[in-house]
Amino acid sequence: MSLSPSAVSFEAAQGGADPGPQNVRVTVTGEAVPHLGVVQYGAEGQGWLSPSLGAAAGGETVLTLRAAARGLAEPEDPVGRVLPGEVRIARVEQHAANAGPKTVRKS
Repeated sequence: MSLSPSAVSFEAAQGGADPGPQNVRVTVTGEAVPHLGVVQYGAEGQGWLSPSLGAAAGGETVLTLRAAARGLAEPEDPVGRVLPGEVRIARVEQHAANAGPKTVRKS
């Protein structure tokens, strides 16, 4: 399985609008089908990243990532902060068990 790009980032102003969505192309080979896993967050800022995985067609699909800036606490540092998040995507063979996850890192 390959991801393009393998990492994305979002920027938003405190109290401003949410940033636009980011798309990641997911390519699998053979009879594999990608399945969306859970979002893993860092120590602060839970629930701000929303992933959705499109239907696979011809070995490719699109992972759409949306970030919600509203409701996050104001950073102590006036420059801002980085909230890490990872989305796990499992490659599942139609005739076999899980063949291993890939991770999209967001910073």
